[in-house]
Amino acid sequence: GKEPDVDIEIRYSGLRPGEKLYEELITEGEGIVPTGHEKIMVLGSDGLCFNDREIMFEELLRHAGMCNGDGIKGILKQIIPEYRQYQGTAAIGVKRDARIEKSRN
Repeated sequence: GKEPDVDIEIRYSGLRPGEKLYEELITEGEGIVPTGHEKIMVLGSDGLCFNDREIMFEELLRHAGMCNGDGIKGILKQIIPEYRQYQGTAAIGVKRDARIEKSRN
């Protein structure tokens, strides 16, 4: 195959009119408001300001640093209301803890 910048020149030319760098994913409960155009919607705010989010993420990091799974799940539920724990995660944590205990003996 061909190799970028060796066989083929790659040149960034910028965004084209109307082109986006990313797609925003939304869920049903996020306050979607229709506009005058049938295919254009406006997404309402969840009411959390930047400082509130920053505090939540700091709490998430604190719980992660303490390996506090219940604390992590609680914060995730606050940040992401749709969060549902994957059923396989508890088993992974048990195996990891068992390996740690075994290595200490």
